[in-house]
Amino acid sequence: MVPTIQALAPPLRPTPNLPKRSPAKPRVLLVDDCVPLLKALTRLLEHDCHLVGHATTVAELFELVEICQPDVVVLDISLPDRNGIEACRQLRLVQPAVKIVMLTAMDDERIREAALRAGASDFVTKALVHEDLEPAIRRAVSEPADSRA
Repeated sequence: MVPTIQALAPPLRPTPNLPKRSPAKPRVLLVDDCVPLLKALTRLLEHDCHLVGHATTVAELFELVEICQPDVVVLDISLPDRNGIEACRQLRLVQPAVKIVMLTAMDDERIREAALRAGASDFVTKALVHEDLEPAIRRAVSEPADSRA
């Protein structure tokens, strides 16, 4: 079974091995503390991406990122144990090849700028997630490896 720390997070279909890296179908780790949103994001992305795990806290993110080896982390700005922007900054230090797409309910230019300065590849508001998330993931995986390092 694909790693999911939170028992209530949506189940992912079993995969005996991690899928090969492919820009056509990137490996994505979803991080949000709202389980219904994780379920909706899973349905939204399951055909275009390899969903390799779910986390509901920053602690779970750092545990799973080593196991799942994602190409992209979709990371909520507001998590119960830590700020997503700080988590983005730390993730860029320990996993510089992993791209990060920040997700937030707030469409605030200051938050967007802080997320991009922290190393995020892109920023998507939850209100526009159905239109903007998959293209943001595609843009992130097409970035040069060191463009945000």
